[in-house]
Amino acid sequence: MKNKLIVMTAVLLAGSLARAEFKMNPDSNTLWIEDGKNIKTANTNFGNGWNDTDVAVTSNPDGGFYLEQKKQGKPQTGRMVPVSPEYPYVVYEVSELEMKPGYHALWLPLLGSAMTVLEGNVQKGVFAVNYYENSKLKPDAKQSFLGLHIHGLKVGFKYIKVVKVPDYYIKVESPAFAEKKYCAPGDKVKFTVYLKEEAEDVSLQFFRSTVLPLQINGSSKLQLLPVDGGNNKVWSAEITLKSIAPAKKDLMPLIKAVILGNETAPDALWGKSSYLFHIK
Repeated sequence: MKNKLIVMTAVLLAGSLARAEFKMNPDSNTLWIEDGKNIKTANTNFGNGWNDTDVAVTSNPDGGFYLEQKKQGKPQTGRMVPVSPEYPYVVYEVSELEMKPGYHALWLPLLGSAMTVLEGNVQKGVFAVNYYENSKLKPDAKQSFLGLHIHGLKVGFKYIKVVKVPDYYIKVESPAFAEKKYCAPGDKVKFTVYLKEEAEDVSLQFFRSTVLPLQINGSSKLQLLPVDGGNNKVWSAEITLKSIAPAKKDLMPLIKAVILGNETAPDALWGKSSYLFHIK
């Protein structure tokens, strides 16, 4: 009996140590964070670390971690992570990029069906995505696979984390989303940027997954205005969608917020619509 208890304790301790680098609830707003310190790897998607079969996973001595393609084909890495509707946002910062020869693409954290795909002109910045919005992830799910695809790149992440409310994020809303799960010309769409600190000016730019500019209603820029009572921390604009160009098929646009007069804001804040924009 004593030997069995020793074995069981050793197994539990080993499991605890294997996940020790993965910080759970470091503060009341964060479910977990991966910051690269003592990062762990595994040769499977369901181990106690990042799958390093096709992608090299290394810690950055200056903070964060690197993911780098090491095999041809469909280089994917990832790991199982806790999820909760109480913490609906995945936030990650891409701080370094090294382009290898050939095709470049970065599929950023996939939880349920929420993901951001960058092809060709891959970008740095802070990305904040609501992975429960229009997702296949069940509300009672306790875990999900967080997957990334790394094509022709060495990517430096400062962190990946799941939070209740990000410090900075972009929200896209439309009555059409609730009615038909997409918006189309003639529908109203509201864009809002939420800031931790006040700003002097906030505007939006729109892109395809290839990070090539889009024009919405004939303009490549949407100027936002501060919301009354928001102390210049909430900026918004509502439009009636008329056109998206150039686009040949429906898409979920990437959105970049340009924030001026705010020293704590990221140089590039990225978000995306969780719903399709129909072009016709």
